[in-house]
Amino acid sequence: MADFSEFDDIRSFKDEDIKTVMKRLFNSRQQLRRIRKYMFKGFWYVPGFLAERYFINWLRMKARRIRTIKDFQTIVTDRGVRKMIRSSTKGATVSGLENIEKGKGYFFISNHRDIVLDTALLSHFLLNGGFETCHSAFGDNLIVNQFTEDLMRINKGFIVKRNLPMREQFISSKHLSSYINALLENEESVWIAQRDGRSKDGSDRTKATVLKMLNFSRRKKGVSIHKMMSSYRIVPISVSYEFDPCDDLKAQELYMKSRDENYTKKPYEDLKSIVRGILGQKGRVHLTVGEVLS
Repeated sequence: MADFSEFDDIRSFKDEDIKTVMKRLFNSRQQLRRIRKYMFKGFWYVPGFLAERYFINWLRMKARRIRTIKDFQTIVTDRGVRKMIRSSTKGATVSGLENIEKGKGYFFISNHRDIVLDTALLSHFLLNGGFETCHSAFGDNLIVNQFTEDLMRINKGFIVKRNLPMREQFISSKHLSSYINALLENEESVWIAQRDGRSKDGSDRTKATVLKMLNFSRRKKGVSIHKMMSSYRIVPISVSYEFDPCDDLKAQELYMKSRDENYTKKPYEDLKSIVRGILGQKGRVHLTVGEVLS
């Protein structure tokens, strides 16, 4: 098994981390209370303290069956995705899974519609199709507290450090590149958005810097970007919603930028978009898995 200890500052959690992380998650009562209100809001007639006790006991019962990251994703995360599909879509479908093979690792490059649901939907379809789920990139701007970091990393998320001084950003990008390469060489699948930030104008063109970043760690070895691209199984992913629950938030940002006004995100704006994206009505949702690029 590959040694990922040099990437401890950014890597997704491994099976041996599960016991420590689960303990931290259980101690985050305020955050668990918010999740309980979402998952069990139909039990409005139950007093809050009883509902919370029931929820904690339900979690503890589920936790006894959790020994690996895959257990957590199957028992906890996928349950939440299924509930989201039932409550906020008119159905979520997938096509193109026949383009990939079980037991192989892929580098999924996707358009970016939602902060967390793009990769959550992909992992849902992979898991239920008999494939291994993928590691996914998320910006450190989404880390509000230890609970959100644990929740991201226990779902095979890894950290992309942003807004660093130029030299530090280059070193960080090289470190990230080495980690992604190590995952791919270990036959594990990776998801990354084709550009930084969600697509707000429908222009889904891959940013060249994403591909250059991937090759940072191999450039000194004389590996060209073309050779790098042909050595990995790069698969384009397309996610489409009938309705975008965050459309007004995105439109406001685009409008201000079009008027050359400085747009600064407010505190917890990303968290607001995450909640809106999960709870808001999306109509029909479809995810397409493309063919492996040569």
